[in-house]
Amino acid sequence: MTFRSIMQITFVSLISVFLNCASRGTPGGGPVDRTPPEIIETEPQADSTGIDDLEEIVILFSERMDESSAENAIFISPPLEYEIEWSGGEELTLNLQDTLKHDVTYVVTIGSGASDSRKNRMSTSFQFAFTTGKFIQRGKINGLVYGISEKDPFYVYAYSLPDTPSAAIDPSKYPADFLSQPGANGAFSLSYLKMGNYRVFIVEDQNRNFILDSDYERVGIPVRDVCLDSTQDVFDDLYFRVARIDTIPPQVTGARAVNNGKVLVRLSEPVKGLDPDGISIIDTLKNDLLNIRSVIPNKEEKNQYFIFTDRQNAETGYRLLIKQICDTTNNCQDSVQYADFSGSAATDTTSFRILKTSPRDSAKNVALHRPVSFQMSKAVDSVSFTSAFTIYKDAGDTLKTIWNWDNLENGFPMIENGFQPGITYGFTLQPDRTRSVWGDTLSDSTISRVFMTRSPDEFGSLSGYATVPGDLVDATYLFIKPVSGRKPVEYFNPGPDSTFHITWLPEGKYILGGYIDLNRDAQYSPGKISPFSYAEPFYIQQDTISIRKRWEVSDYRFSFPALESP
Repeated sequence: MTFRSIMQITFVSLISVFLNCASRGTPGGGPVDRTPPEIIETEPQADSTGIDDLEEIVILFSERMDESSAENAIFISPPLEYEIEWSGGEELTLNLQDTLKHDVTYVVTIGSGASDSRKNRMSTSFQFAFTTGKFIQRGKINGLVYGISEKDPFYVYAYSLPDTPSAAIDPSKYPADFLSQPGANGAFSLSYLKMGNYRVFIVEDQNRNFILDSDYERVGIPVRDVCLDSTQDVFDDLYFRVARIDTIPPQVTGARAVNNGKVLVRLSEPVKGLDPDGISIIDTLKNDLLNIRSVIPNKEEKNQYFIFTDRQNAETGYRLLIKQICDTTNNCQDSVQYADFSGSAATDTTSFRILKTSPRDSAKNVALHRPVSFQMSKAVDSVSFTSAFTIYKDAGDTLKTIWNWDNLENGFPMIENGFQPGITYGFTLQPDRTRSVWGDTLSDSTISRVFMTRSPDEFGSLSGYATVPGDLVDATYLFIKPVSGRKPVEYFNPGPDSTFHITWLPEGKYILGGYIDLNRDAQYSPGKISPFSYAEPFYIQQDTISIRKRWEVSDYRFSFPALESP
């Protein structure tokens, strides 16, 4: 054999080995697996009838699963005891320990929390049913949960109601009759339900004990109950917003002196506000009152407030007393709350000055929302500040302002009917008339600015009609929210004829939503578990609205779901 022949044989052999090795396993690199797993087969098959005896339930996934997540996502209604067995990471067998009941439909749910070995969750929950009788129940409830993440451990709890709805249906005390999970987009479905009445909750079941722990878990309370009957065996559009339903009144948990003119008070939870007239600070030795100059929330910590006082005496013992306080869900503490602290020797040596003012002088294309703002080095006496501030339009008459304060160091004015596009505004601030809460005046010189807001050609508008159940248009609040951006949600009432017209919208995509304020307290009420009360009706349009410059989207229809309950 020649050398050339040996080289040819060797080369062919190497190519063969290379190709053989390359054909095994998954090649490195390539796109990351983002495909959600699916259920491709079950045993018994979906909708099987006349199942007399059953020893196991088999679920075959489309790919290798994260076994723990899949096991935690299995629900059977009515409940059956079982032991779990895996084969190859794709086939899950539930070895039943119970005997099936006669003429009963069993529903098996694999929740959307089941994920594959690469942590891709199922896009939606999967349900299948079988029965020991002759017929499969066909009732179905479809719904949507707004504002939740696919990583949140939310579950759908459904309770079968008696003929007369009962307030004893309590997810904090009793397990649900039927379970499911919302998908990645918040959509959920409960299938194979018998005809009857149902009450559905959305529960953030963090510890997966299938009971609402309301002290720390969020819950979505329904707007209405669902009736499935021969005229409507599928119910669509059951919507939820989740909230923490708190039943414990707030408490003062502590206080400390930040310096000799500022006290930080801590509360057990966020509250609606602290009324300075309901707060007092007493020298515990002399019983003298320490004068309170102002109270503002700590924007960094929602359960904290700053109290500005006259100069404290160092090391003196003080007692902070607060009368009634109420949390954001109207749980009120009627007993006087108190906290002791020692006076501080530290003095705030910061000079009182303006740290930042916007907009800059002669600025153009200034946004309509919050165009003017001030940042101060110290808490300002808001009365003196607003009296020292003047704003005008086109060098004309002074405009009436309404001041908004993030805290007493950050504020911004708004004018009646709002700032308009394409208008020249001007403002001045006289520092010698502006004082901090402790009385020192500003060290700055007079500030005078002129600016022009964005051109009308930069905006679009939206008009339409809101369909409101019953005679409730006066209690209806709508909002429009940009899909992206920092502009906050703003609520407004449609007109008495249910029409609305929203102007000066920057170009972009928006969503439209709203709620009906049934109890007329000017805020959305998420309902209560005990005593039970429904959430106030709300709706958020699923389709986004595209707003273009110099263009109006007209005749837009916004419809609230019906309110009737069984």
